[in-house]
Amino acid sequence: MKYCRFLNFSFSPLRPDINVLEYLYDLHKEKQNICRINFRDINVEFLSLLNRKKLYLTHAESFYKPPSSRNSYPHLDSFPGDIVKINWIYHGQDSTMNWLSLLPGKSLIKSVTSINTTFYHANEYDTVIEESCSLHSPSLVQVGVLHNISNHKEDRYCLSFCISDKLTRKFVGFDKAKEVLEEYII
Repeated sequence: MKYCRFLNFSFSPLRPDINVLEYLYDLHKEKQNICRINFRDINVEFLSLLNRKKLYLTHAESFYKPPSSRNSYPHLDSFPGDIVKINWIYHGQDSTMNWLSLLPGKSLIKSVTSINTTFYHANEYDTVIEESCSLHSPSLVQVGVLHNISNHKEDRYCLSFCISDKLTRKFVGFDKAKEVLEEYII
């Protein structure tokens, strides 16, 4: 797979005293599609692993997608480029993450989310799917490339963590993340 790797972490992304599903249900009780995750809720074991690998979390958020016959709109996180996140998926039976290419002559549209983060999106009919993957939790995913979610059967929740390099203070690219987290890749 070009844009995804499965990780073998033995811990929850949130503190051990937090029931992840209850947390997600409460966070998205108004059915908003994106919410910030408070850093104090993140598992110290996860943060320690990143620290040992000379990485740190720059942003943590949660996504909610109800089942629908339509895919989410094609988008990329932050800005175009090589950016990875570590995602944990809950529910969303048979859902897939799709990575897409923009057709020639088509362009991206810059927008801002409801939690004030920048992203770019495209019209679905201006794209073509390059790769699809049914994600396992946790997963290393490329988010600086256009992607969307197909979710047709049940509510899908995602805890998503953007990682950066402690030395350069820049987002970590996919190849670098695969190298640094190699011992955890399944």
